[in-house]
Amino acid sequence: MKLINKLLFPVIIVSASLLVGCANTAAHESTGQFFDSSLMTTKIKTKLADNFGAKTISNVSVSTYKSDVTLRGTMKNQAQIAKAAAIAQNTAGVKSVNNLLSVKK
Repeated sequence: MKLINKLLFPVIIVSASLLVGCANTAAHESTGQFFDSSLMTTKIKTKLADNFGAKTISNVSVSTYKSDVTLRGTMKNQAQIAKAAAIAQNTAGVKSVNNLLSVKK
């Protein structure tokens, strides 16, 4: 019995550590959320490239954290900025868009 306890205790500790390591916190995404965020970012970048061209979006960065998207960078005019925000907002799974885009001077 003591041998089983000696072997079982480390297994429980390692298992608990792995579960906690994969859990999300206020400051970190879980592994699943991280992959979902990466997929959302890729979808949005692809849609922006399809609509504006690669050259235009080379000045735009997209980041996603827990389904909240942030757009940063510059675009040619306010109409493009509004369209980029709409594209991001209409992407499946997006909760909110923080549009920090500005007009290129």
